[in-house]
Amino acid sequence: MKLLRRRASDTLRKGLFDRLFTYLHHRSPFDRTLLGALLAIFVIGGLLWLWQYNATHQAIVPTAGGTLQEGIVGAPRFVNPVLAITRADQDMSSLLYRGLYTIDRSGELVPDLAESVTVSEDGRTYNVRLKEDQYWHDGVAITAEDVVYTIGLVQDPELKSPVRGNWNDVTIEPIDTFELNIVLEEPYVPFSENLTLGILPRHLWQGLSADEFPFSQYNTEPVGSGPYQIANIVRSDAGLIEQYQLERFDRYEPIPNIAAVTVHFFADEAAARAALERGDITHTAALGNQSVASLSDAYQVYRKPLPRVFALYPNQNRSAVMRDSAARKALSQAIDREALIAEVLAGFGQATESPLPAGFGPETSTGTSSAEQAVTTLLSGGWVQTEAGGWEKEIDEETVPLAITITTANTELFDATAQFISEAWGALGVEVSVALYEQADLVQAVIRPRDYQLLLFGTEVGRALDYYPFWHSSQREDPGLNIALYTSITTDDYLEDYRVTEDAAARTELLVQFVAELTSETPAIFLFNPEFSYVTRSDTPLTIPDRLNRPSERFATIYDWHIESESLWPIFIE
Repeated sequence: MKLLRRRASDTLRKGLFDRLFTYLHHRSPFDRTLLGALLAIFVIGGLLWLWQYNATHQAIVPTAGGTLQEGIVGAPRFVNPVLAITRADQDMSSLLYRGLYTIDRSGELVPDLAESVTVSEDGRTYNVRLKEDQYWHDGVAITAEDVVYTIGLVQDPELKSPVRGNWNDVTIEPIDTFELNIVLEEPYVPFSENLTLGILPRHLWQGLSADEFPFSQYNTEPVGSGPYQIANIVRSDAGLIEQYQLERFDRYEPIPNIAAVTVHFFADEAAARAALERGDITHTAALGNQSVASLSDAYQVYRKPLPRVFALYPNQNRSAVMRDSAARKALSQAIDREALIAEVLAGFGQATESPLPAGFGPETSTGTSSAEQAVTTLLSGGWVQTEAGGWEKEIDEETVPLAITITTANTELFDATAQFISEAWGALGVEVSVALYEQADLVQAVIRPRDYQLLLFGTEVGRALDYYPFWHSSQREDPGLNIALYTSITTDDYLEDYRVTEDAAARTELLVQFVAELTSETPAIFLFNPEFSYVTRSDTPLTIPDRLNRPSERFATIYDWHIESESLWPIFIE
């Protein structure tokens, strides 16, 4: 019966086609051409609709594979979280090591090696429980002994770790194989930020003295626990490291999409730029603002604000002009910050009149500034314009000219910023001179003894926004960082409360009150917050975390990055 039905169906279809071809055969050539064209249009239109529908409704899904070619300026020397201080060392440490905490896409702290971190009611004890299935790249299990050992290294004064100050007055109490206590002398809520410190494998480093530690081969042939591990090291004929060839560490979770990362090291920015243009590298954070601004549209540029504030810090003990509030306010008003950012930073920065870096705390507004406002402020403040176009005022029974010396570092950024400000103030009638110092001399001969009238400097506030070291009265003398020599009982109270307040809303309110009180007195002339730029040749989007403490933290979410991808219908995506 089924066979009969099939034969009947075949006969029917054959009959329909026969009749169709017979019909076309008896039509005129013009009719056959017209019908053929209509049929072709129908078929092509249907195919185009299917293609567009497919493209619209399919999703791009990351797949495993591919090699990321990263370019870094500098040479690796201490690929070691305890000693890393250069961009090259910090970037490599971020790829190869892990801390108790890391950051997520929004820049918030989340557990990494730690299973949990519990803070005692008095805020002094941090109980850390490690995950029990974490391993070093050589297969050895990670334990609390590794954490205790690493923190001990940081605290060793002979080792001179750049992060030692974060661990002063901290005691470590081992509990068992995967648990320890970190005990502070006083409660300090921002301390959690320090738990991002990369942990070293004790079984490889133990036994080295402080003198031997910097010369260990593991500083340049590191074994960590991060998302990537070293597969090969390429050296020049002189023995210098030219490349680290990294492979995905399969015991890291989540397993990264990108199979391999090759890190290329360059002597300078020009060499990195040339390699990018040749296609030897596909990703880099090594280019300066002017170089990034000149790139073509073939490149993608990711921009993120950094928790740094560039400002002019007056020393009222060394300058009568700086003791005058009207002069400080007028000098601030005379600076066109947007023009400064456009000219000096090629637009890669954000203007500010506040100590708060953009994107890291409560939003603050930037007022309008102009030379006309500055003149009005000077006149209302008792300054008199001389026939020569300058300004003078009687201060402490002495006629003082409006003259100032800007002291800053002898680098391209600081020099260009100082020259821009000098020209702006010169147009106002201010006598300005600029003194440039090499970085080491600036710290030792100028900042530490507080020997300056007006210091152009950048401060790294950090994601925690702890302003105590920079603005508390107790930090006015070296080694404190209150380089404005500011003192206020009111703001001291805000800063002290901020350090021990756990409620996020209450901490935000304390910041708002602190900033309002501080800026009302113009104790510094705030200028701008710089931005971090990351350039790629690829059109594949990256997930770079917000609220970066430093550029190396861009790799905190590298497990989410991808190079290879495929298109799938949504029903096939988990």
